[in-house]
Amino acid sequence: GYELMETQYGEGDAAKSQTIAENYITQGVVGIFGCNEGSTTGTGNAIKASGNSSIIGVGFDKSDAIMNLINDGFLLCTMAQNPDVMGAEGVKAAVAALNGESLGGKVTDTGVSVISASGSSAAAASGDTAVKASQEWKIALITMDSIDQHWVTLNDGAQKTAGELGVSVTFMSPNTKDDAQQIECVNNAVAGGYQAIIVAANGPDAISSALKEAASS
Repeated sequence: GYELMETQYGEGDAAKSQTIAENYITQGVVGIFGCNEGSTTGTGNAIKASGNSSIIGVGFDKSDAIMNLINDGFLLCTMAQNPDVMGAEGVKAAVAALNGESLGGKVTDTGVSVISASGSSAAAASGDTAVKASQEWKIALITMDSIDQHWVTLNDGAQKTAGELGVSVTFMSPNTKDDAQQIECVNNAVAGGYQAIIVAANGPDAISSALKEAASS
């Protein structure tokens, strides 16, 4: 059997994650899993630096750096989220709520794609085709930041679905991950008369009071 090592936290930082992965490698591990973009990149770089191609590296998230590590043989594969589907399903849920329709549950599975050097395989996402909006609702989309490619792609999916459903979605996220800036975005959405707010909260506890105030206004 295999022994599962103690989980270490790289806080999404590639350099810190590489140091952690290198420490694992000195202990003789046969495989490492990085659970976000930074830890996946750090894991791949550590395996590359070790010169031991027999170590299995598996990651989560997708970036150019991760794809290069996969194609060069330093990572076996990565689990890629489907941010465009997340954006689309978020808009569908907002429109359903505004139309007074059932959301069909609190959780929507947006699927995942397993990407390796040989290609990718996608797990199907859940969700049915949404009904058109009863009017041109104004919806605010607030993500952790507006720069990370994950959120940019999520916005692309949201905008495409908004056009199909006949609503307006405004991407109004902060430039950096900051609770205070996210709260300001929520307050701006309320002041701007938006009927729905879609949020990927940087700190759910920090932003919850602002969302409660928005819901009651």
